[in-house]
Amino acid sequence: MGLSDMKALLQQFSEIDKNKDGFVDIDEFAEYLGLPASPQLREVFNMYDRNGDGRVSFREYIISIALICDPANTEDTLRFAFQTMDVNCDGFVDRAELKQILHAAFDDVEDWHVDELFDEADVGGQGKISYDEFAQVCIKRPEYAVLFQAHGLNRGMSNTTNASSRPKDD
Repeated sequence: MGLSDMKALLQQFSEIDKNKDGFVDIDEFAEYLGLPASPQLREVFNMYDRNGDGRVSFREYIISIALICDPANTEDTLRFAFQTMDVNCDGFVDRAELKQILHAAFDDVEDWHVDELFDEADVGGQGKISYDEFAQVCIKRPEYAVLFQAHGLNRGMSNTTNASSRPKDD
């Protein structure tokens, strides 16, 4: 991670830290993502809150981002998370599938938040999100990457994915 990456992450952290106290709490995290502060989002937040004090420092943020962006497992994990969201297994996530997944994961998520996320991801304007578009959003907004990865892994562990979206045993 270079100096320019650190500057970009500091800028992003500053955008999340609405009250400018140098820490991000669950409410600021939820507001930035446009999601309710649900128990599921708290689990994701706790992945950033490395010392468990209920707030994320810039140092904790950087460490978490570095772990998320670990190239050793990011591709497989993101692909698996994408496959769990591709309910009809057509290789794309449409608006209805994204809404279905986010409503299942977050009881209080508003449709307009889902629409905003979908529109950001659907850069081609085709009404569906490809894996590449999904991966780009996860790179651009790593907080969503953690959220999607946690959802995909939780679905995989609970065996609620359909057989065609499960990773193959090699």
